[in-house]
Amino acid sequence: MLKKDLSIGEHFRAFFSKSEGCWNWIGGKDKDGYGHFRHASHQYRAPRLAWMLAKGPIPSGSLVLHRCDNPSCVRPSHLFIGSRKDNSRDMIEKGRWISPTTKLGPDEIRDIRSRDRNGRHFIRDLAQEFGVSISAVYKVVTGDSWKDVQ
Repeated sequence: MLKKDLSIGEHFRAFFSKSEGCWNWIGGKDKDGYGHFRHASHQYRAPRLAWMLAKGPIPSGSLVLHRCDNPSCVRPSHLFIGSRKDNSRDMIEKGRWISPTTKLGPDEIRDIRSRDRNGRHFIRDLAQEFGVSISAVYKVVTGDSWKDVQ
């Protein structure tokens, strides 16, 4: 049992395990794997509190994002501040988000662009192979869609 006179930082440190890589949260987690922490009747998301304890306040409207892509990680060097747009871009670049209306993901986008650059495939053949419209492939190769995927 923890002493009631512990500082928030001391209390917080009791709920994660340090390693060479991620510092994994071993306390309670939400359905998405993010740690949650309660101290002095305040509820925090563990990565946000890790940032605040290590680096200070989080700008209003900002999110705490993970470089390591591990929601239970609270290691400050694995965290960074970003906007909702930054979070969406990060999800797409790491291949964690695919629109329910598309059949293509980041790996397929890179494959299409690579093959088009090499001049080995016609757009209509790529469209047929990937099960999408010619217009969809055209937008991929011209950069009109999936701009964030390199």
